Amino acid sequence: MKPFRLLKDVEPEKKAAVLVPLCLVDGNLSLLYTVRSANLRTNRGEVSFPGGMQDSTDSSLVETALRETEEELGIKSSSIDIWSAANFVPTYSGKVAVMPVLGYAAV
Repeated sequence: MKPFRLLKDVEPEKKAAVLVPLCLVDGNLSLLYTVRSANLRTNRGEVSFPGGMQDSTDSSLVETALRETEEELGIKSSSIDIWSAANFVPTYSGKVAVMPVLGYAAV
């Protein structure tokens, strides 16, 4: 197994964000995630959180996570309470730095 690269070892070319959404399911606090389509070119069938690359119109990476969540899951940003953002995590290639954003989705 190859050692995992740290961001300090590689300068990322781009930034992205994902929302790690918590929600209530049958009264229990639950983690909401998606399974990527088997028809996609990359990352087929993988479990993922809603998110993507930062757009030039996004004022912050938190906004990126919220925008992508609405695009992918239809959950409006007004129904998501952001709790925290974590340190960047590099993608395997090290070319993208991903910021996980933790929030509660009232869905």
